[in-house]
Amino acid sequence: MQEEHNRKAGLRHLQRGLALERSSRIAEAVEAYRRAIESYPYLSEAHNALGFYYQRSGMLAKAAEEFRIVANLTGNFMSFFNLGYILVELERYEEALDVFGRCLSFDSNDSATHFELALIHYARGDYHAALGQLQQPLQTYPDDWETYNLMGKCHLGLRSYDEAMSAFGRSLLLANSPQAQVELLDNINTVERYREFRSLSTVKDQLYAQDGVVYLGSAQDDGLQVSEVQDFHFTYPDVGTTLQRLIALIKSIPWSFTAIICGDTLTRPLADALELLLEIPQRSVDQLVAEDRALMLIAVAREAELLLLTMERLPCPATAFCLALNWLRHNKVLPDLIGITAHGSCSVPWEAELRRLRADGAPADNILACVSTATQQIIRAVRETPIDPNLPRQIRYYTRNHRKVNVNPQ
Repeated sequence: MQEEHNRKAGLRHLQRGLALERSSRIAEAVEAYRRAIESYPYLSEAHNALGFYYQRSGMLAKAAEEFRIVANLTGNFMSFFNLGYILVELERYEEALDVFGRCLSFDSNDSATHFELALIHYARGDYHAALGQLQQPLQTYPDDWETYNLMGKCHLGLRSYDEAMSAFGRSLLLANSPQAQVELLDNINTVERYREFRSLSTVKDQLYAQDGVVYLGSAQDDGLQVSEVQDFHFTYPDVGTTLQRLIALIKSIPWSFTAIICGDTLTRPLADALELLLEIPQRSVDQLVAEDRALMLIAVAREAELLLLTMERLPCPATAFCLALNWLRHNKVLPDLIGITAHGSCSVPWEAELRRLRADGAPADNILACVSTATQQIIRAVRETPIDPNLPRQIRYYTRNHRKVNVNPQ
């Protein structure tokens, strides 16, 4: 009797929550779903509604918890599929494989499940297995651009460039949105970049082939045999060498930038120095117009959101340069131009003093003096650090041998 009373109370809260959600009163709806679960923990519909709210809000781990409860309560196909989909988003591939296996126990020919399994195998680098899983979706949805797109990525992973180009071409014909078409054109460019190499021997090669990214290095390398590092703390000569390479590349292609954008306070000395060295004015986002071609700078890129939010606000085409890229352990977003990639700790030589001043609440004049001193040291390093003997060869890497970079400020 009590259980039935609790179930009815839970259903009332659930119905109220659904009505509130239809009225876009989301916070109240979520509270109603939670009260429904509190009243009757076995109400799968309330867990499901809460799971979808968490999914839409980007709280994927919480969504997975709710969908797992639903799967345990109902044990039906859709509950396992929803759980598996979230686990793929969380990159918890082993769990996802098991969950989608449960889906196939309900319907061994379900194309959506096979597509998700193909995504898992592709993410794990098992391209043959991924292609095998795509056979069912190809039969069921012969006009689905995403299936052919994933097929192309698998063939690219296998270095089967003709097959990859054919799949991407078919996908491009079927693509139904500008965003999809842009993605596919990028994938076709990726195939063409890979075809430029017999083998990818360095990180510089890999970043160019996969993403069209320019990787410059520092004074600790020769600009061609460049690797990723665990920790990197720039000296002024390191900064000077990286900027010598950047400036030479900008002037050799040439990239017709009309404005420099400074990403944050730590980047100010770098932006001030390049403004003088490149003779390109700095501007704020609000000062830009559609005809500009901006070079956005970040000294130490620790948060991808800073880059993404700034680029979204720009009214014109822009190219992003990060002297030090330090977020790859958290985010796979890449700028167009990179000095060094460090997976552990990373810093620039003026960072400690600038942080100290700001932490102490120093007057603005003191902070400006610190920025000015760092700017002058950067300029001096660019002008006085010995130029790489192989700098012309480094420039030819991107101007003659591998020209399909993402930078296109024309």
